[in-house]
Amino acid sequence: GIGSNSCGPQLLEQYRFLRISKSCIVNIAQVASTYRCDNHRLGLLLRNGERLVAGRVYAAKVRERIQVFGLSLSGTGQMLEYPRKERDA
Repeated sequence: GIGSNSCGPQLLEQYRFLRISKSCIVNIAQVASTYRCDNHRLGLLLRNGERLVAGRVYAAKVRERIQVFGLSLSGTGQMLEYPRKERDA
């Protein structure tokens, strides 16, 4: 039931859901493209335009599952640009 261990990784994957971090599960069918992030992480661009990042621990599994579901790892997503602090001139 809900809240028990009956909702394991195999069940999630069967329905195309995959954990990408400790706090985030994604429907693989909603991934439009992927892009590289720093520190061995993987960026995901979703069909709705939202960007998520798969943590280092999960990135390899996410890549593998995306390929299994026939989605391309080389999409139109771009690297995230982190805001830079402005220097006083």
